[in-house]
Amino acid sequence: MVRGAARARRHLIAQAVRAAGGTALTGPRPPAAPVRLAVHYGDDPADGRALENDLADAMVEAGAVVESIMRSPADPASRVHLGPGALGIVVAPHLDPPR
Repeated sequence: MVRGAARARRHLIAQAVRAAGGTALTGPRPPAAPVRLAVHYGDDPADGRALENDLADAMVEAGAVVESIMRSPADPASRVHLGPGALGIVVAPHLDPPR
């Protein structure tokens, strides 16, 4: 259980870094596969930009390979259920286009 906005934000970023393969607890780490990231925010675009910047810094520090980061607002219907100040991160593998 994480309480408080600052701790929740740090936890969200840490989970995204782990999902991107950027952190190993012990031993040698296999090469990280490239990932694409999406940052979703509720009401304030500045919150989305700040999360994107913090996430990019954490990924570089952890050695994750990021192909792209997309930032977008949550749609109005989702915002009603998520509440004010909602933030989210999506980590997806980078797929090569079909030939």
